[in-house]
Amino acid sequence: MRRHQQSQQNIKQVYIILALVLLGLIGWFIAASPPKQAQTNTASESSLKLDSESHFRVFENDVKPLMEHYCYDCHGDGSHKGSLDLDQYTSFASMTQDRETWQKIKEHIKLKLMPPLDEDQPEIKDRHTITNWINDSIFHTDPNNPDPGKVIIRRLNRNEYQNTIYDLLGVKIDTDTLLPLDDTGYGFDTIGKVHTVSTAHIEKYLNAAEVALNKATHIDNMPWHKKTISLDQIEYSSERIKNGRFIVEGEGSIPTQQLKPGVYELIIEASSTPAGDEDAIMEVRKDSKVLETITIPHGGDITHIKIRVPLTPQTKLSIAYINDLYDPTATDQARRDRNLILEYVQLIGPIDGERPAKPASHTALFPTRTVSQTAEMYAHEVWLNFARKAF
Repeated sequence: MRRHQQSQQNIKQVYIILALVLLGLIGWFIAASPPKQAQTNTASESSLKLDSESHFRVFENDVKPLMEHYCYDCHGDGSHKGSLDLDQYTSFASMTQDRETWQKIKEHIKLKLMPPLDEDQPEIKDRHTITNWINDSIFHTDPNNPDPGKVIIRRLNRNEYQNTIYDLLGVKIDTDTLLPLDDTGYGFDTIGKVHTVSTAHIEKYLNAAEVALNKATHIDNMPWHKKTISLDQIEYSSERIKNGRFIVEGEGSIPTQQLKPGVYELIIEASSTPAGDEDAIMEVRKDSKVLETITIPHGGDITHIKIRVPLTPQTKLSIAYINDLYDPTATDQARRDRNLILEYVQLIGPIDGERPAKPASHTALFPTRTVSQTAEMYAHEVWLNFARKAF
């Protein structure tokens, strides 16, 4: 058994290490892969090369006259309404260095936002002349040698990480508390270039992964079923006893009707208040027979009791308080009333049967190991199944 448990622990360690190695390799490949070399063709490059003089000449001959007629009254010849001054563009370089403005000019002309409705309106072909020149010249792109820009290695934000964990492991974790707040750009938290990746982030994400794995997997034996008994579920034999506070002698019955037959561990936590020379005495009873008598010391400390007891749905299991005392003449007012106080009651089991089955999240990661598989073969199967699901 010990050898099997140690083997399972080793398998989990191998699985975690391999998963981290895979993620590291993916990031390394993205960062280290050289950009794809475009095939060069001297004739093609010369024909598609951005010729600033010819583009500016087209602007001067075809585009500028249209803009002078429809745009310069407000945005040229010394006027610059809306902070747009077309007089500043005296060369093609000055235009390409301000692509953002030309993008807005193109959109306003294309959507017929400019010129204003109370001004002369260009014909459709004139609008196309202006917008096509902006597309072909200001935003010129060589299709044989495009520039994709920088490759951003992005991390998952908190919501994406939570969904990915659920897809891979079948469990949900609270990423809002486990992970730092995501950076935002333009109102979105999915933009890679604004996401911070610090040592603190890496530590938090690794911790979240460990939390998820611990929730999804159970390498050791599954814990026995636990049933915590709410103190208001206990049936008290005196109306003066409520919510675990035995202020008089009496008995409280623990519900057993829904239990499976078997051996259980009864867990009780209790405290008491002092009076007289004795501490409070509690009895645990089964079918009116005393199983155990326990002294509950006063002083604020909680006494922990654990008792093994066979139970069936017909068993009457109860807790009794047997030495109540109230002395109103005591000099110390804090020692006038002896009470028993139940803090916590729990039943664990049955512990004499088979352990509960592993959850589906565990068996999805760790399928049944065949007799013929070595630890290395089984770890490889676990790793391969996970990698296929992830990628």
